[in-house]
Amino acid sequence: MTNLQAPQVEWVTIKKLSELTGLSVESIRANIKKGQFLIDYHWRKQCGRIYINTVRFNEWVEGKPPRNTRA
Repeated sequence: MTNLQAPQVEWVTIKKLSELTGLSVESIRANIKKGQFLIDYHWRKQCGRIYINTVRFNEWVEGKPPRNTRA
């Protein structure tokens, strides 16, 4: 028998993040609008849809500041 693991998904839609966390879609969008989620760090828009980085979202929940992504 093989040991299968679920894929690690790092970027999810707002709707999926809402389902996973219990936050409303409106509250996630409000965080984006207020600048609490940073573009190209916490979220990005691709093909007309907004995607949220789950790893960085969890860091935000824990109160960790954004990591410096530049060398």
